[in-house]
Amino acid sequence: MQRILFSVLIVFCICFQTPAQEEIRTWSSKNGSYTVEATFVSIKGDQVKLKKSDGETIEVSLSVFSDADRIYIESKSDPGKSVTKKIDKELRNKFAKLGVRVSNNELALNEETKLSRGFSDARRVRKNLNDLQNKIKRAMALELEYRNQLRQLTILDGQLNAELAKIGPKDVLKNNQIVGAIEANRAKMLLIYDEFEVLQENLESVRKELSKERDTYLQHTLNLRNIADEISKYRLELANDDKLKALIDEAKKKTGLDLRLAETKSFSRSMKRLKDLEDTVLSESIPLQRRGNTYSVAVNLNGKHTTEMIVDSGASAVTLPWRTASQFGLQPRPDDPKIELTLADGRKIQGQLISAKSIRVGKFTVEDVTCVVLGTDAPNAEALLGMTFLGNFKVELNAAESSLSMVKIADQ
Repeated sequence: MQRILFSVLIVFCICFQTPAQEEIRTWSSKNGSYTVEATFVSIKGDQVKLKKSDGETIEVSLSVFSDADRIYIESKSDPGKSVTKKIDKELRNKFAKLGVRVSNNELALNEETKLSRGFSDARRVRKNLNDLQNKIKRAMALELEYRNQLRQLTILDGQLNAELAKIGPKDVLKNNQIVGAIEANRAKMLLIYDEFEVLQENLESVRKELSKERDTYLQHTLNLRNIADEISKYRLELANDDKLKALIDEAKKKTGLDLRLAETKSFSRSMKRLKDLEDTVLSESIPLQRRGNTYSVAVNLNGKHTTEMIVDSGASAVTLPWRTASQFGLQPRPDDPKIELTLADGRKIQGQLISAKSIRVGKFTVEDVTCVVLGTDAPNAEALLGMTFLGNFKVELNAAESSLSMVKIADQ
C-alpha cells in the first residue's frame, strides 16, 4: 500500500511540476546606447523575439545586440553549439580589426549594423513627413472652406445691396434693417479674411518645414545607399585579403568551423528595404527656357491647356495674368475672394483666388492648386509657377544646364 502511495506522489509531482521560467536579463545594444529588461522567447533567421516585463513582445535584429547577448542568444538557439562560443575572444578581436564579426557560421561586416540602424531613422523621418503632409491637407481643406464662405457672403452682399436700392426714401425702418444686415455681413467677411491670412501664413510655415524634412529624407536615403555600396565594395576587397584568409584557416583549425564571407541574409533583407525606400523617391530633370534673367517651363493646366510659366519660388502662389486665365477658361467669378498683391517694384495690385483642378509639369501633377488671377490693371504681368505648386516638391534650378530638377516623395 505504501509503495502504491509513493508511486502516486511521484506521478502527481511530475504532472504539476512548474516549467522552468526563462530568466529576465538586461539586454544591451552593441554600442551600449540602448538597454531593455526582457526574457528570451525565440530566434527566427536574424530576428530575435523578446518579452518585456510588462508583457509586450518585441523583435530585434541579431546584429544590434552586444557580443555577450549574441553568445547567450546563440546558446539558446542551438544549446551547447554556439558558433560565437567556439570562436575565442582573441580570434574574434582579430576578425574585428578587419571590420568583421562571426554570426551563425558566417562572417558579417560590422558596417551592416549601421545600415540596420539607418532604417529606424528613416521610419522616424517618414513619419514626420506624413504628419506634415496631413497638416497641409487639413489646412488646404480649411482654405477651401474659407473661400466658399467668402463666396457666399459676397453673393449675399450683392443681394442685400440690390434690395437696398429698391427701397423708397420714406421706408426708413426697412432701409436701416438692410444697412445693418450689410454691415454685419461685411464684418463676417473681414473676420474670415483675417483668419484666411493667418491660415496662409501658417501654411507657408508648414510648407517650409516640409521642404526641410523632405530634404532630410532624401539625404538619408542617399546616405543609406552610400553605406550599402561601401559594404559591398569592402566585402569584395576582403574576399581576396590574405589576412582574412589566414584568420579563416586559423578558425577552422581551432573550431572546425568552415567560415565564409558572403552576403548575409540580414544584408539581403536590408538591400530589399533600401530598394523599397528608393522607390518612394520620384525625380525628373525638366528642360527650361531662358528669358533674360528668368527661366520658364511648360505647364499643363487642367489636363487641357499648356503654357509657359516663369519658375518663381519667391511667389507664394501660382499667378495667372487675366488674359491667360480667360484664354483657358480660368477667369474668376465675381464672388471669388479678392486679395491684394505687392509686386517686386512695390506696386500693389488686386487679384482673385481660384482653384485649378490640376497643374502638371513633366510627369508631376498636383490637384486642386490655389492660383491668383491678376486683374486687368496688370496687362503686362507674366504667368508665375509659384509655391502652391512648387512647394509639393524638392526643386533645384540648374542655371548652367537650364534645367529644373524636381523630386517628390511618394505618398503612403
